[in-house]
Parts: sequence; structure tokens; C-alpha cells
Amino acid sequence: MNWKMIFGFQFLKDKKAGRKWAEEQRQSELQEMPVITDPEVEALRQYVKEKWTMGESHGLSHWDNVYKNGLLLQDDGVNERVVQRFAYLHDFCKQDDVTDREHGPRVAEWMVSIRDTLLRSLSDEEFHLLQEACRLHTSTERTGDPTIDACFDADRLDLGRVGITPTPNKMATEKGRHLAMKKKLDIKNAYPNFMT
Repeated sequence: MNWKMIFGFQFLKDKKAGRKWAEEQRQSELQEMPVITDPEVEALRQYVKEKWTMGESHGLSHWDNVYKNGLLLQDDGVNERVVQRFAYLHDFCKQDDVTDREHGPRVAEWMVSIRDTLLRSLSDEEFHLLQEACRLHTSTERTGDPTIDACFDADRLDLGRVGITPTPNKMATEKGRHLAMKKKLDIKNAYPNFMT
């Protein structure tokens, strides 16, 4: 199955302009580090930062952006604690930056090993939601669960880092659709001749 079709990602026509825009976005985002008020989330961030070896495409700067996107996606029924932890865990078990489609299920399984330490404050229900969000984020467009869907959109909204903009109607939440439309318009305004 073609993952580009599953989520409806739209590639920029001009890859050079797309990369330039992505780098501009990355530089501005690096200057806006998230303010993390939950000590457990900060400990988790530090843990994954120290253990990560694959580079930045799916590393700390991406995870910080997913964290910030998660804050923007807060709404009724969305468990903020789950979304914040998803930001730093969802890609942690990737084995390569391109083709590893099984990292979601792998990290969901691995999380059991940190359940009593880095995830000890989560209730059983929150832990299960976090596992499901991580397990499904590579294979599922939307679930209907507000927390899991907010996790999906928090991740997808950072696709600009690789020159891809998400298609708004393929986002899982209403806020995600709105934010994706805004990003799409920002790109179109910056590079009017390069969007499909």
C-alpha cells in the first residue's frame, strides 16, 4: 500500500523550493523550543534525546514540533497528557528514516518497559491510549477517538520538515484540518508557482 495515498500528502512540484521552505520552517521552529511544565514529560524528552541515534528527520526537533502541535490541537475530549508523551515516543523505535513502517507497533510494545518509570503517572486508560496512538500512527488515517486523532494530526502537521504538506481533508480532527489549511496557504503565499 502506498503511504502517500493513505494520508493524501501533497508533494511540492519544485523539490528545491520545497526543501528551501522546509529549511526556513525548521530554522524558525528551532528558535521556538517548547515550554514543558510536566516534569515527567521533560524526563521523557531527555531520555529519548540521549538514546536517539538516527538524526533529525525523526529526532528531537521533530518531536518538539509534534509536542507544540499537540498543544494547538487541544480540544474537548483530548487527553493532553497522552498527546504530550506521544510527541516524544511515536518514532523512537524507528530503524531507518524512510521505509520502517513497523516502528509504530514496535514502540507500542517497547513502552511496556518504561511503564513503571517514565510513564508511571499515566492511568491504565491513558497508557492504553498512548500505545494505540503509537501503534496506529503509521497505518491509520483516523480512529474517531479525539486523543488518538489529535496525536496523528500533531505528527502530520510537521511534514513540512521534509517538503510535504498534509492535505487538510485527510487530517483526523477539525483543528488539524484548519491548521493544515493554514500551512498550505502559507506555502502557497510564499511559493505561489510551486504548489499543485
